[in-house]
Amino acid sequence: NDLPVTTLVAWLLLSHTVPALAFQVALPASRQIGLVRTTTAISGRTGTKLFDEKTLPIKTVLRQSRDWIDEVEYVEDDEVESKGPPIRPDMKYLPRNVMRQHKNFVAIREAGGKELTNDVYIREPNSEVCWFVGKVARVSDVTVEQAISRQWALIETHGSNLRPIELFPSRGSLEIWCAPGDSEMQVAYNDPDLVFTQMKREVEGAEDIKNALIGFQGELYERGEEGFRTWRTEEGRAARPPVQSPNQDDELQAPTDDDMKKIEEMTAGKNLNELYKEQQRREGNPVDD
Repeated sequence: NDLPVTTLVAWLLLSHTVPALAFQVALPASRQIGLVRTTTAISGRTGTKLFDEKTLPIKTVLRQSRDWIDEVEYVEDDEVESKGPPIRPDMKYLPRNVMRQHKNFVAIREAGGKELTNDVYIREPNSEVCWFVGKVARVSDVTVEQAISRQWALIETHGSNLRPIELFPSRGSLEIWCAPGDSEMQVAYNDPDLVFTQMKREVEGAEDIKNALIGFQGELYERGEEGFRTWRTEEGRAARPPVQSPNQDDELQAPTDDDMKKIEEMTAGKNLNELYKEQQRREGNPVDD
């Protein structure tokens, strides 16, 4: 039977241990972005859902939280793809692609360690504010530039939906920057020796790389989390002075390697949002608790 004009039925296929569900969405007559509330787990930690695209006249784009999908956005294909080069099917922002690249990241990370990973940040053109959006991994024969280029559409869309106010309006022209894997603490302390590298959308050889050789683990927010950001110059260096830490003589100095190691141990698994707030307090900036 044909569906009513204002109704969209999408079947959600969960992982093998979760039964299939269905939900109904009322589309706005203007065909603008429609938002749907749902509390079905979909993160890489719990399982995945696949949409039956045969019933979808428009493209599905997911906005993720750390453990839940809070909202599902429906965006017309031409609204997304007209702002950049054609997107290959295996890198469109669909649940099956997101979950596959997440699993690839985990597998590569477990086999090769953090040396084969990089932290990923996105910012608007002409802005110093870089938002942490996730991590990439690749096998040793693939460069980080190729890994980013091959997954560009997936990464950019994830960042745009993660920061809908700051980044979504500039989708298609956003800048992607990379830092060494697991360098969040150095970034939070504005380590002057840590320099971001700007990535290019098109890199030679990237299109020939199989998606199994690369991975992307997108940043996911808990409810109320503000997100982790940093300020960087056009050269990728910290745009703000290093955060100082007191030594035993109550004198201020830049954190040593031992300090950084202890800090990493103390903050393992903690919310990056809290690290950001602590950074702002140290710099004397107001923080909303």
